[in-house]
This record gives sequence, C-alpha cells and structure tokens, in this order.
Amino acid sequence: MQNKWFKTALVALIGAMIISFALLNMQNSAVSTYQSPRAISGSSIGGGFSLIDEDGGVFTDQDLKRPYRLIYFGFTYCPAICPTELAKTVKAFNQLPVEIQESIDLVFITIDPERDTPEVMKQYTDMFHPRLIGLSGAQDQIEAVLSQYKVYAAKVQDDTMSDYTMDHSSYIYLFNNDNQLRAMYRMSDEAPFIADDLFNLLK
Repeated sequence: MQNKWFKTALVALIGAMIISFALLNMQNSAVSTYQSPRAISGSSIGGGFSLIDEDGGVFTDQDLKRPYRLIYFGFTYCPAICPTELAKTVKAFNQLPVEIQESIDLVFITIDPERDTPEVMKQYTDMFHPRLIGLSGAQDQIEAVLSQYKVYAAKVQDDTMSDYTMDHSSYIYLFNNDNQLRAMYRMSDEAPFIADDLFNLLK
C-alpha cells in the first residue's frame, strides 16, 4: 500500500515539474527576441569584398550604407533558377513596410564574370528593381568572394552544348553591415515567408 502511494506521489510530482517547465518556457518565449527559423548563429560565412559595379567602378562592402543587405549569387545567362530567386527576393522586399525597405540593400553578385560584364549586369538588374545592385569583377575577385561566402560555383560544358552554363548553390543571404550573417533563405522558401521573417527580424 505504501509502495503504491509512493508511486502515485512520484507520478504527480513529475507531472507538476513538466507543467512548470512548460509554463517557464512559454514565459521565456514571450519575452525573448524573435529568432529567424533560417538564422545561422556563429557562422563564418561572409566578409569584406572589393568588386566592380554596374558603371565599371570599384565597389566594396563599405559602399553599402544601409544597416542590412540581401545578397544573391548567380549569373545572367541562368535560364530559370536565378531569375526566379531574384524575382522572389524583390517580391518579398516589396511586401515590407517602407521603413524596413529603407534599411535593406539589394545585391546580386555574379558567379560568371566572363560573360557578366558591368554593362550586362546593369541591364539585367534593371529588369528586377531599380535598387538592385549588380556586382561583377575579375575572375580572381569573384573567386575570392565566393570563397568567403561559401558559395559553390562551377562551369559546366560538354560536346553537346553550344555554350557553357554554371552549376551553383542557391541561397538568399541576409547580412548586417558588420558582415554578420543573420539568415539564409532556401529555394523552397516562398516570398511571403521571407517577407514575414524579414519583418520580424528587422522591425
């Protein structure tokens, strides 16, 4: 009998502890700051860079004056993925309140400097948004920034192709102006999700 009472009391105590722990977690989450589901803490991705802008001038990360920047790496000859992801970035950006838009730079960095000259980048970015900054550079400059930002890119060509294409990783990166990665968005993340996440991160 005593043993049965002890088991019942123990179960009740464990149940009370579980409820208390759950309530404590609810309290903590209510007062904590928003954490993006796509956030990467302590990441070594990113850093300073020196590239060429759409007018042929030197452009560094220090020329981005706004507190945040959305960066996408791709190439203008991309038939589907790059234009889709850039359009999605712009769509998410356009869904944000003006005050948050004013805190974000939009940046497109080519992985294909052989074809993506400053003139080509200018024509291409203008099709998406007047605030979208297109950056190119010499091959070694592009390779340096790809290495810093952990972007995979490789030229693909065989005898059946009249021209080469580029194989590459595809993420939309959110950095602050200290070059710290705040979030990464995947191809499966839709514009409303990205806009909502950006709003909660930057409001």
